[in-house]
Amino acid sequence: MTIDIDAIRKLADAAAPGPWVAHHDGLVWAEDGLDPISGSIHLPNAEFIAAARTLVPQLCDEIDRLRAENADLNAARQRLLDRLHNATPVLVAAQQRADQAEDRATDLAKQVEQLKKQLAGSGKADGPWKAYVVQEGWTANLSDLADDDEIDIVIVRDTAAPDDEGWMFGTYKSDDVAFEARDVFVDGDGGTPAATIYARAQVMAAALNRAEVA
Repeated sequence: MTIDIDAIRKLADAAAPGPWVAHHDGLVWAEDGLDPISGSIHLPNAEFIAAARTLVPQLCDEIDRLRAENADLNAARQRLLDRLHNATPVLVAAQQRADQAEDRATDLAKQVEQLKKQLAGSGKADGPWKAYVVQEGWTANLSDLADDDEIDIVIVRDTAAPDDEGWMFGTYKSDDVAFEARDVFVDGDGGTPAATIYARAQVMAAALNRAEVA
């Protein structure tokens, strides 16, 4: 049910100004006291009529206030819903990235464990180990290379580190190699970028070295 506040106000405004007073004789008088508002009626009814002159406008004011407050709350609720709607794709994407990162961490941990077992089984577990970027036999920095450069990423025993000039391939044997990723394009060329593989190699080398300390 919708209450027509405007219609109620119009009725109140058209009535004699308040406050009204109920007399003991059952008459209801306006403030000016010129003529009674009603004939003699039962006193409780007269008191109710008199009070209504003041209460009705007050109730109208309270209804207007509550309607305005409700409108503000609905607007705030809609803003929150809009923000939630806009944030949902971002949250979903963040969760997907977190899941992917967790999967990569799990895969990397498995690779490290597998690498440890292989090294232990081959009798070449002794390190320490270090990861290198190698281009045509020389150590290199990824930041100095072009996206379409082809490189190798290796983990070798630190005792088989490159010479002072950075020459790599002449300084170690196959037993010195814990990990190799051959012919990797710097930008990945549709596959895994070299920076990602190198970062994983660094993590694996660190894990191998921690295992030796333990």
